[in-house]
Amino acid sequence: MTRPDLLALTPDSLAALANRGLVKRATKDLDAGTGPSVDVADGTVHGTFADGVVSSLPPGVPLDAAPCSCGAAGVCRHHIALVLAYQRAAEEPVAEMAPWSPGSVTDEELTKQFGQRAVQQARRTLRSGYPVAIRRPATAELPTCTVRFLVPGDLGYVHTDATAARRDESIVLAVWAFREADTAGLTGDAKLDVGGGAAVTSDLSQLEDLLDQLLTDGAVHAGPVLDAAWRRLQRDLTAQHMHWPAAAIEDLLDQLDAYRKRSAKYRAERFAELLTELHARSRGTGPRSEVLGTDEPAETPLRRVRLTALGCRVNGRVNGTADTRTADVYFASGDMVLVHRDAPMRTATRTATANVVSESVSRSASRVLRLRSGRVGQTSVTPVGTSWHQLPEPLLVRDLAAYAETLDALPPRVVRARIAAELVRVVEVREVCHVGYDPAAQHLEAILADAAGTRRRPCPRPIGASAHSPSTRLPRR
Repeated sequence: MTRPDLLALTPDSLAALANRGLVKRATKDLDAGTGPSVDVADGTVHGTFADGVVSSLPPGVPLDAAPCSCGAAGVCRHHIALVLAYQRAAEEPVAEMAPWSPGSVTDEELTKQFGQRAVQQARRTLRSGYPVAIRRPATAELPTCTVRFLVPGDLGYVHTDATAARRDESIVLAVWAFREADTAGLTGDAKLDVGGGAAVTSDLSQLEDLLDQLLTDGAVHAGPVLDAAWRRLQRDLTAQHMHWPAAAIEDLLDQLDAYRKRSAKYRAERFAELLTELHARSRGTGPRSEVLGTDEPAETPLRRVRLTALGCRVNGRVNGTADTRTADVYFASGDMVLVHRDAPMRTATRTATANVVSESVSRSASRVLRLRSGRVGQTSVTPVGTSWHQLPEPLLVRDLAAYAETLDALPPRVVRARIAAELVRVVEVREVCHVGYDPAAQHLEAILADAAGTRRRPCPRPIGASAHSPSTRLPRR
């Protein structure tokens, strides 16, 4: 009996189920002739290793639940070696499968595989709507995790970085997203909103009342009583999964605090922008997932993430000490950018130029990472090496003129999902043509030529950006 599910597993799929180190070690052992002896009986693949370890891969059983006498939890090196050995020993390759979409999975199959409870939890999210990015052939990027279907037609081989408590629900949501895309005739990569109503219907009259009062009083006369009212509203909005206005309120309160302390972090244009954003979100008529937020927890723990650092932005005074300064560290995960806010400088220095694999990370709906305390031992940091060369095309920009057209097509940012580092990209630079510094504005400018030969020069600081953060002169939405 042939096992097409095992034959369909690629080295990248195995690395997603375990880690790349185990795949490399297993491949090296097989090349050296020290792999397992393979036997197939009634569809179960058995492997016996030279050290006496016996591993088995029964049909319909995921790798992390397959038995192995080594006693390791989850997917072990023996499972990986057995899959690769079986693929090499296969007498004839499996027939090429017809194009398959996860959207073809029925609700009955989902219920049978994951249970009624997971499907019901997913339906609650579906009612409020959620945004998703579809990456063909079989990857879905949900607000708080990524789901990859590794073997066509087999729900036993699905990888997601969500924890076990959210794994099944996330897979169901990903299947529904593919189904929605298939129904709409979207055969390529696409971004879409799934479920929910067509427009925002939430009652935000209290938000408008507080906005009116703050506009009347201004930052000058806003006192602690008004702050307390804003805090209560923020908690209420978070409880109702309206994460975007709740996050805007947090930024607004930070601006008020900076004004009272006469801090340089207060900027009148930023204060005005936040008022405008809250007003726009209170009256927005777009999809709820974009204007208010998704029906997702404010923060979701992840099972395991693999991150490639893109660098960091130092916060605070330039002449601060390592004990007082922090930095925002930016990471690539697939073709998304995630950010670790306010990381201590010692942590930022260690991770800003590294590949990070961690099982102690939480991710918010706005793609902000948090390293959970007490579990640092489950995080490994290695040199970034050549990882930038493998960055996907949406994240790696070679033509700034073409990217500017992409920015022009975006909705206004005051009613767009509040995604941290949403527009951060890696730009392939052919040449640095000129570098200059404006001492009055404390602003560094450079004229760059991208890989396509287009020349761009930095623009004045974007609202909310650090005085030491370069930016590219592109249309700002």
